[in-house]
Amino acid sequence: MSIKDHEEIYQNRIKELEIEKADLEQIIEAYQALEGLSHKELKETNNLVSAYKKVHELSRKEMIELKKEIQDTKEIHSKIEKEIIDILDEDQGNEQYIIHKFNVLHQKSGDDFFVDLFKVLVNLEFTPEEASKNWKSIMDHKTLMSSRIGKEINFRVAMLDYFINENKKIKNPKIIEIKLYEKTVKFALIDELTGLFNRKYYEDIVEKELKRAKRYKRRLSMCVIDIDNFKTYNDNYGHICGDTILESFGKVVKSVLRSEDIICRYGGEEFVVIMPEITGTDAVNAIERVRREFSKIVFEDNKSVTFSTGIAVYPIDAENKEELFIKADKAMYSAKADGKDKICLYGHERRTKKRIPVDWSVSFSLLKQKNGKYYKTNVSSGKAMDISLEGICFNTDEKLSKGDFLQLIFDANNENPDLNKKAKVIWISEADNEDCAYKVGLKFLDS
Repeated sequence: MSIKDHEEIYQNRIKELEIEKADLEQIIEAYQALEGLSHKELKETNNLVSAYKKVHELSRKEMIELKKEIQDTKEIHSKIEKEIIDILDEDQGNEQYIIHKFNVLHQKSGDDFFVDLFKVLVNLEFTPEEASKNWKSIMDHKTLMSSRIGKEINFRVAMLDYFINENKKIKNPKIIEIKLYEKTVKFALIDELTGLFNRKYYEDIVEKELKRAKRYKRRLSMCVIDIDNFKTYNDNYGHICGDTILESFGKVVKSVLRSEDIICRYGGEEFVVIMPEITGTDAVNAIERVRREFSKIVFEDNKSVTFSTGIAVYPIDAENKEELFIKADKAMYSAKADGKDKICLYGHERRTKKRIPVDWSVSFSLLKQKNGKYYKTNVSSGKAMDISLEGICFNTDEKLSKGDFLQLIFDANNENPDLNKKAKVIWISEADNEDCAYKVGLKFLDS
């Protein structure tokens, strides 16, 4: 089964899970509304909801396994491509030897071998069935050309003639050595010093990743990283030392982060990491692991080097690549201003007053304006985590927007039972735990 087949199965399974999730949410909503049912009926409904939850968990596990299978398949294809290049490079003029080695590799890996062969030699993609038929046609074409010309034709010549004049998949070919082509492609996308992707690749991939996140309603975290005091190191110890720092950072960040995280050198000492399907809090934890590992490396004069990071999350902080980068970059500069060697999640850098941890239940109503006056809408609930003279932070499942006005009503069991406040939503991020969906920062308004 080809990579495309695997990915099609994976994407179809995601769509099925979205439908299952929507069905589950409807059942839970209905369950919550059934206050008038008997104890027996409620128990039966609860069992049904629990059963759906188990099915959903099994489906999620199945998705993870399928995703791993896709990754494994990609690694197999990469390995076959490398073997093909090694065979071609080993004895370029020995046609019989090359064909023999191709047959051995085909027996070992099946028709997927032909898929990779055409990708390497002519940069064309086929299904395994199409690739196998094309290879047979090329070998027949090779025999025909050899008989007409009166001498043995190289299979590569026959392949080129076949795709130009028979199959007509190629219109204007450019002939180039494979090794040179591979090197050209690599350096078009890879930063040679750090081994990370370069800015060009970042510009190409970020839009695709955001579209995928939007299509499947997934989170995506963007991290902007800047090496602290890098110019000073360059000035004091020279550019060779500076290059060593950048190279070391590239090795550490690649070894610590996930294979699906996209790490790019944006320019100079600045890097961008795109983290698909990961929350802001998890992104902070991941970069913290990088920070700890990088701090263990000793450079000139027995000194370690630090970096500052800003993180913004799609779709909570921004919904397009420009705004997402700007906010992650802004958070990075907040980390610099806070003393460097810090990780700052966008929206969490605004605190100027001392915060006091609390564990309060809080109710709130969204305030809507009509004819110059505010009126309350439905009442929702949340859990306050900390409070200051300026505002409050709480977790809630209610989806709010930046700029919303709220009327806060604190639970009567709190230390300040009569405290009612109007507040404005200043920032929103993901909750730090699974009990609630959002963490919300509010600024108190004068009554």
